[in-house]
Amino acid sequence: MPTVPTFSLYGERGASALGDWLHCESIQTRSRIHHWEIRPHRHPHFFQILYLSAGAGECVLEDRRARLSPATVVTVPPGAVHGFRFSQDVQGWVLTVAADRAAAAAEAEPGDAFVEPRLVWLGEGGSARAVGACLDIVSAEIADRRAGRDALIEAQLRSVFILLGRNLPSAAVSQSPSSALRRRADEFRALLNRHFRAERSLAFYARRLGVSETHLNRICRAAMDRSALGVIHDRVLAEAARDLVFTTMTVAEIAGSLGFDDPAYFSRFFCKHAGEGPRAYRQRLAKAAVRLVAPAGSDA
Repeated sequence: MPTVPTFSLYGERGASALGDWLHCESIQTRSRIHHWEIRPHRHPHFFQILYLSAGAGECVLEDRRARLSPATVVTVPPGAVHGFRFSQDVQGWVLTVAADRAAAAAEAEPGDAFVEPRLVWLGEGGSARAVGACLDIVSAEIADRRAGRDALIEAQLRSVFILLGRNLPSAAVSQSPSSALRRRADEFRALLNRHFRAERSLAFYARRLGVSETHLNRICRAAMDRSALGVIHDRVLAEAARDLVFTTMTVAEIAGSLGFDDPAYFSRFFCKHAGEGPRAYRQRLAKAAVRLVAPAGSDA
């Protein structure tokens, strides 16, 4: 049964493709060899930042589609399904960073604002030029491997997150939780990513984290503005939505892969949380999510 492709870099399976904690390349380098289309896929252990400085395109982020214009940044956290289609005159950078290094850099500002995929338009002012300059430095440092390379790259990465944070809606960066709470929330997310297919008991996750169910709820409310059970349900729902849009698995097969013994119960669960049944959701989104933009070389 076809599933969403999982890569280190697009088209390359296995962590050895990176060879280090970071990879940086121009958008045109990889998209050209794939005829300007990067089909929907995901990276389980890496955070990506795509910066478009010229040209145009369109992206898929989970179940959303959006057009890309110059001075746009796309942030893709680990595990998020994403795909792109670019015009042939595209220019810009794609930065792929080990998840733990990206999390450390993002803690400066704005913290949890980049847990979900985001499109950030930097406008025509200094922010776009500054982000472009930071990525130019990263690319040069990777090529040269001079003394202090990692420290300088980390400084550029931190600067990029700060610049992006300044251009996010205020709601995305306000009331950021403490570092301790964020770490506990990250531990819960990591545990959930390993076990969500088979285990949806709040008691299981609280016990594995060494906290009470009440305290786990407090952590989730503070860091994610959701109950712990709500976070669990969101994770299951997100995976179901990805499979409905990006695979040809039947509803029954998706239900089984997510630990539901009864496909009818899975359909009721999906309808309750998504507002429509899985088949209706697939019909509404699958075609739009996979067909990205007009063929390369068009005016798109």
